Amino acid sequence: MERGRTIVGSMAALVDDLLELSRLESGTLALEQEPFSVADALQAVSAGLLPIALDRGVRLQVSAPPRLRAATGDRRRVEQIVTNLAANAIKFAGDRGVELVGWFEGPVAVIAVRDEGPGIAPADRERIFERFYRMADHEPVTGTGLGLPIARDLARAMGGELDVASMPGVGSSFVLVLPGPAGAIPVAAMAVASGAALDQETDRLRTLALLQAGAAATHPDRDDRERAG
Repeated sequence: MERGRTIVGSMAALVDDLLELSRLESGTLALEQEPFSVADALQAVSAGLLPIALDRGVRLQVSAPPRLRAATGDRRRVEQIVTNLAANAIKFAGDRGVELVGWFEGPVAVIAVRDEGPGIAPADRERIFERFYRMADHEPVTGTGLGLPIARDLARAMGGELDVASMPGVGSSFVLVLPGPAGAIPVAAMAVASGAALDQETDRLRTLALLQAGAAATHPDRDDRERAG
């Protein structure tokens, strides 16, 4: 009976995700586009996921802009995207940290979900937004394989973009870029803003990799102990 309930639950989740994708593709998904506080949205996601993070021994931190700084989008859907990304990060962070960060760059708002997990190989990074794609080492993890495609489609439906910066052995940063308080901006301008935010997160990961390499060189015995157990 327990196995049957699990199977039914998985099928129901798959049907829900497929319906969501269908509405996105047909343009029938209703979105309530309006300014919302990025800080309030990040705090709401953190509050919802904190019990899970504590249970797994993962540090969940929020670094938000002032509450009055607003992005434009459907707040409920933005929280859905960030919750999906942060929940995935918590799954793979081990006993390390996950951070929700928000800031503004010119006409856009940027939200990054950072983790210190195993990172994503370049070959996988090119495919993780494909429907039903699952990385080889993620097979034991439950899910429909549609969470990231839905998240990206939702971001684009709101006039934004979603992408990822990652380095194997260092961590990952999923970067959601949305229009700022002035509302929609041209697609080309959004692509430039998204690319700049992604480059910034890639540089941060490179710096972190150098710091980790320096720490390992300074304390080789500690590094050996960590690998051993």
